[in-house]
Amino acid sequence: MKSIKSYIGLIITLVISYILICFVDNYSYFWGIISKIMSLLTPFIIGAIIAYILAPLVDWMEKKLKMKRWMTILIIYGVALVMTVGFVIMILPSITNSIIDIINQIPQYTAEVEAWITSNFDSVIGPYMSQIQDTLLTMIPKISELVKIILDNFLAATFSVTTIVVNVVLGLIISVYIIIDKEVILQYFKKLTYIILKKEKASLLIDVVKTFNSNIGTYIVAKSIDSFFVGVVSFVGLALIGSKYALLLGIICGLTNMIPYFGPIIGMVPTVLINVFYSFKVAIISLIFLLVLQQIEGNIIEPKFVGGKLGLSPILTLLAVTIGGGFFGIMGMILSVPVMGVIKIYMDKSVEKYNYRQEI
Repeated sequence: MKSIKSYIGLIITLVISYILICFVDNYSYFWGIISKIMSLLTPFIIGAIIAYILAPLVDWMEKKLKMKRWMTILIIYGVALVMTVGFVIMILPSITNSIIDIINQIPQYTAEVEAWITSNFDSVIGPYMSQIQDTLLTMIPKISELVKIILDNFLAATFSVTTIVVNVVLGLIISVYIIIDKEVILQYFKKLTYIILKKEKASLLIDVVKTFNSNIGTYIVAKSIDSFFVGVVSFVGLALIGSKYALLLGIICGLTNMIPYFGPIIGMVPTVLINVFYSFKVAIISLIFLLVLQQIEGNIIEPKFVGGKLGLSPILTLLAVTIGGGFFGIMGMILSVPVMGVIKIYMDKSVEKYNYRQEI
């Protein structure tokens, strides 16, 4: 009996090894298939994300306002549609025009920086550093060209309207069905988990998923409210100061504020750099304004909305953002904090359990 089991185990091992070897040898072919499948599943992924974001609001309206689910879905999606149309008609053209204008101004920005370096470089660091001056003058056109390419690609992606619209529309339709049947879907996956895994492991996995859901949902909602406030105040303040592209820069400040610690700095940099080319005074006032705003947001607003939600110390938050950003970019920086919060919860549980055993 043991020999039969060992033979079966050996055969399974050989089959898996062969499949892995084939996958490595034909990596590009299999990756193409995976990319194709992912592109086909894009509407479902979008639908799942939309449903995940809106489901808590649907539940709240059902419980607090005693409304039927179909009515809550109709109201929420109606409001979302009106807001989206308003954004596309009133705000998107201004943002697009600002990006196009910045792209067109890049050669002028480059020429001004080159002229400043040529006229001031020697007096700043001395005549013995001419080689560095030549290197910088060589690098600036390349950097400006790289920035132009990035902005052009961003604009091209923005204007690939057909694919985006089709995927979003299908995603919205799919999200409605997911929200309608979310209890059935969740129950199905719960049963499937218990079928695949043993009871203890299945219970642990479900508990981890619930904790992740609670932490990520709490953090994203709280941080979104906080960042929306920062974006609106940044736009109003920059517009009153007389900043160029106040709407675009305000949106950038709001979006980058989603990134803990590093986000506010990332949002300040384009604001100051762009305004330097138009008015040094406006650039300095914009910098002071954003620094003051970030102090108010970091010490008063964020602790009220976000602080204490995850119970992370600053060092753990910085560690999470650094690792998340290094592996997964901006999205990793945003989601790394709630993920670290969940890891800390289970590490604390393990430590408590270990201490309890030690006492026994």
